[in-house]
Amino acid sequence: MSYVDVFIKRNCRRDLGFSISGGCDRVSGNSAIFVSDVIENSPVQGKLHVGDVIISINGTSLLDSSHERAVYLLKSASEDIFLKVLRQKSE
Repeated sequence: MSYVDVFIKRNCRRDLGFSISGGCDRVSGNSAIFVSDVIENSPVQGKLHVGDVIISINGTSLLDSSHERAVYLLKSASEDIFLKVLRQKSE
């Protein structure tokens, strides 16, 4: 596992191009917020990978965060978004 800093510049349509899952309010037992989908030709393609665990958004920790709070932080963020993610090292 390794930590990766990801910078995203929101496009004119305000889409970020990825989906998240998880959170402390989910039944799965895993409270991590993680990337569940990356849309082709989106601002994050090649920057985020499915399975990346999002540790923070613009310096705000997501540890033990609800899914709703993570979505709120992403939607309310300015044009420039900085993510700290935990990524599985590729084989």
